[in-house]
Amino acid sequence: ALETFTEGLEKDTIVTYVPKLMEAYNHVLTNSKDSHTSELAISAIGALVSAAKDEMSPYFGTIMGHLKAFFSMPLTIQSLDIHAQAVDTLGCLARNIGETQFGPFAEECMQFGIKLINECDDPDLRRCTYGLFASLSVVMKETMGKYLQIIHPKMIESLQSTEGIIEEHNTEDPVFLLDNDETNEDLFNNCEEDIEDDEDAVGFSVENAYMD
Repeated sequence: ALETFTEGLEKDTIVTYVPKLMEAYNHVLTNSKDSHTSELAISAIGALVSAAKDEMSPYFGTIMGHLKAFFSMPLTIQSLDIHAQAVDTLGCLARNIGETQFGPFAEECMQFGIKLINECDDPDLRRCTYGLFASLSVVMKETMGKYLQIIHPKMIESLQSTEGIIEEHNTEDPVFLLDNDETNEDLFNNCEEDIEDDEDAVGFSVENAYMD
């Protein structure tokens, strides 16, 4: 709830609440033994950074300390969610805290992001990491160039992924979740060639986080 309210407030309004909110979030992150609670607190801090921007400068060191603690955890199936949220929040810092303060950490964060996409194929974590790269580009600018030969092939690989794209078969009359307007009719016609490859196919379901 706090995160949602934070997202709806202007910078001039939210700065009044920053000290108390950070006190609460720090308490949770320092004392909570539940990873999901910590994940929500990290997410709420990301929203606060996006709203308050450079007013979060005094808390930059504290936030980075929490993030580094999560990044030092072994990357497992159980830790994927909190790793992904920590990467999202790191991206928020890169975009909003200011080049002067974040700049010295940019190269280290880039190396960490590259390590993540090389070691883990989880779609959601990769999505967050691409978001981090986009945020780092705001700080690093032309110095991003030397990393493109590493991250660009990974991006293309994600675009080409067919994970979660499932061909559906039905012996009954097919029912497509499309309105009968001209736009959706054109969309179906454009897909017709692909579907013709299998006469039994009635459509495709797409649940692909890489596409997202």
